Amino acid sequence: MHLEGTFDIPAARSLVWEVLLNPNEIAPCFPDFQSLEVLAEDRFKAKVRVGISVVKGTMDFEFHVAEKVPPSSAKLVGHGRGVGSTVDMQTSFTLDETSGGTKVSWAAEVNVGQQTPRLSVQQNGQRCT
Repeated sequence: MHLEGTFDIPAARSLVWEVLLNPNEIAPCFPDFQSLEVLAEDRFKAKVRVGISVVKGTMDFEFHVAEKVPPSSAKLVGHGRGVGSTVDMQTSFTLDETSGGTKVSWAAEVNVGQQTPRLSVQQNGQRCT
């Protein structure tokens, strides 16, 4: 699935850059955000609550910054698991200065799949998965 959009923020490009690349600042803005664990400067884990109709639960995501050109563009790659599904995503943004602040242009590619069930077999007293 491809998503994209633009929006304007009445703030300097350098400030917008700092917020968008700081997981402690941006993660709480995610809908149904549950928790965050920063693993390194450009890597973090997030837990979010998801739900479609009666299927509800949490998904664990791990993100890393794949590319960055301060203070104008960046690309994040993420993988998530939970609720019997997997999600792979790539999102990128560019920041352009405007007379009133910063224009944010963003795009995302999201692929949703099913988790493969693990088969466990016990043979000769040993468990193989």
